[in-house]
Amino acid sequence: MGSHGGLKVSSVNGVKIYSVSGQRSTATWLAPKKLKALRKDK
Repeated sequence: MGSHGGLKVSSVNGVKIYSVSGQRSTATWLAPKKLKALRKDK
């Protein structure tokens, strides 16, 4: 099972199944300082 951001991808018999996570995800390419600022903005 792979993971693409908030999506979990699994493949069964050649069919891809995407599962969307319930949590709010943040971009991995953002600077830690910016992530902290965004966390306060809920």
